[in-house]
Amino acid sequence: MVGSSTGFSTTARWYQDQSEAFRSELNELVCQHEFQPGKINPGLNPVQDHMFKHNFCPTPNQLPLVINSPGGIAGLHFSPNTVTGFVGMAQEESDALLARLKTELFAENNVYDHWYKTQHGDLLLFDNSITQHRRLGDVKNRLLYRMGTSYRNLLDYQYQPYRQPEFQHRLEEELADITRVTGQQFKSFKNPVEFTENS
Repeated sequence: MVGSSTGFSTTARWYQDQSEAFRSELNELVCQHEFQPGKINPGLNPVQDHMFKHNFCPTPNQLPLVINSPGGIAGLHFSPNTVTGFVGMAQEESDALLARLKTELFAENNVYDHWYKTQHGDLLLFDNSITQHRRLGDVKNRLLYRMGTSYRNLLDYQYQPYRQPEFQHRLEEELADITRVTGQQFKSFKNPVEFTENS
């Protein structure tokens, strides 16, 4: 790991720095996600690329651009490797906004790079809901153990990231399906309007 880094782009700060009018526009945007072979990790073999498709975007889908983190902080749920445009927006306009987001979100003032100092002692915890990450440096031979987890056991309510009723209902229906199939029970949702922009 030494000689490489994991970097984090914190979208919440960028979002808060925008004008109220532009934030209102961003709040309404819905991203069109589609897997694009070879874009996430160019040069992967077909088996690895298929694994990335399964993990990142197995089928084309639509998700809001602005969501609330589990702590109620508003930011962008933005994947530059899968977003191809915005629902209801002309492609030329979508491309211009995507270029702006990529330029501004990944500017150095919005990025923290953690350069590993030991081979076995660095532990990074981060919320991936409104944060993107990258790797830099000598990554050819590095070995990193990554463990994803849910917020279910950390919160006293069911995490609801979405503000739009249609996406709230879709998530509730998905969890109800999981309950029907597995018997796994979920906590009650907390209404995201109760969250504050900077809580």
